[in-house]
Amino acid sequence: MKSGIFDRISTCLAIIIVGLVIVTVGAENDDAISIGILLVLAGIILLIRVSVKREKEKGGVIIKSKTTAYLLWLFFGIFGGHKFYLNKIGMGVVYIFTGGLLIIGWIVDLFTLGRQVDQYNANPPASLNQNSWKPSRRQETDPDKFVFISYEDAEGSYSDRLIEVHRFYKKGDEAYIDAYCFIRGDDRTFRVDRIFNLQVGSKNGPEVAPYDYNKYFSQLFKKSGRKKSAEDLAGQAAED
Repeated sequence: MKSGIFDRISTCLAIIIVGLVIVTVGAENDDAISIGILLVLAGIILLIRVSVKREKEKGGVIIKSKTTAYLLWLFFGIFGGHKFYLNKIGMGVVYIFTGGLLIIGWIVDLFTLGRQVDQYNANPPASLNQNSWKPSRRQETDPDKFVFISYEDAEGSYSDRLIEVHRFYKKGDEAYIDAYCFIRGDDRTFRVDRIFNLQVGSKNGPEVAPYDYNKYFSQLFKKSGRKKSAEDLAGQAAED
């Protein structure tokens, strides 16, 4: 499957390169320039389409691709292509009429676009994920286990996550939670002291104060009825 994806990407890049060569070689020929530009645009559109097709539904959420977002930023960012992709319609329209806010906004997005994608994936618009966001039986019975967090990982990178908490435990002086991360599409372990924002249910849910994190997760753990030891729980999921 990976080779197939690389083949399609290589084909798209080859089309773009051929188009650029035709534009360069036929610089004095209007027909050649037109053909070259059409090939470049076709290659770009196909490349974006390949990237979009790689998007997956994980944990009931359609995950937006950073690759697609950056491709749209690179080729259509001045006109807000990446903003429309992340459902920021208003800002996309503003970019169209201001040339990416006079290019300055476009440049700033180079450094912030990854976080924008993470924020979208952590709390996607319900209107775009109606089937995905219908409450499951677990969401109806344990709604407090679904929390939105801002998190700093072991490498010092920051991200926003929507997670479903499975268990809470302590190992030494540190407190941990095991949870399903909707962005990663997999089980993860989070250190509680690396969480610097926590809201129940979604990004717009009620906020829990940092000094109450342990108490909040401890109450969820007690509700679950699980009685595994900390040693049994430790290391079950890759720590972020």
